[in-house]
Formats: sequence, C-alpha cells, structure tokens
Amino acid sequence: MKYVLLLLMSLMSGIVDLQAQESKHNIDIEITNISSDKGTLYVALHNSENTWLGDRYMNTIAKSTNGMATVTFNGVPEGIYAVAIWHDKNDNQIFDTNFLGIPKEATAASNNASGFMSAPKWKDAKFELKDSLSISIKM
Repeated sequence: MKYVLLLLMSLMSGIVDLQAQESKHNIDIEITNISSDKGTLYVALHNSENTWLGDRYMNTIAKSTNGMATVTFNGVPEGIYAVAIWHDKNDNQIFDTNFLGIPKEATAASNNASGFMSAPKWKDAKFELKDSLSISIKM
C-alpha cells in the first residue's frame, strides 16, 4: 500500500510538472525604426509594476541591422509583462543622461508607450501573456 501511494504521488507530481511546462510561452519582439546600427540594444522584460524600469525578470541584448532587430524571450509563464529597450549607441554600457536626467540615448517600451517628461508608465506598457506572442516596438 505504501508503494502504491508513493507511485501515485510520483505520477501526480509528473502531471503537475507537465502542466507547468505547457504554460510557458515565447515572446518574439521586433524592434524597428532604430536610428543607427552602431551600439547595442538592451532589452528587458519586467513582470511587475514594482520592478518596472528597475529589476528585470529577463533580459537580453541585440544588434541592429538596417534599423531593425529581433529578440525572443523563451519559456515565459503566463502573466502580465512589459518590455523596456535602451539603445546604447556609443557602447559604453552606461545609460547616458544629461544634467537634468533626461536620456541622451533612445529608449522604447512595449505598446509603444511613452511618457511626457518622464519614463513610460507601467500601465501604458503592460500586456497580458496567455500564449506565445509577437510584438513590434518602434524606437
């Protein structure tokens, strides 16, 4: 009886693991209107308003060709997310700003959200992931 219970528990945990794997998706991002193929694009996926434009859930880098780039985040669970992009045109790995804190380098966000005299808001950039998704973001 003890072994039957252990076997059933093992099978049940395998089913739960399978269901968890099935709920993972990909987010394909096409970045357009990049002003220069010089430098590096830093692409961050955020999963919380509390970490928006701070800690990243996932991140990657890309290079542009002919003003375009593509990146993919694989194995992302269902949820609410937002993407932020920064083009480090001079490749110094520093987010360059002027003396007022205004970015000197191009930025972009999912839903093509933009802020007025500030960074884009989470509520404007967020999207729901229920299935694999392709989005386009204009720099």
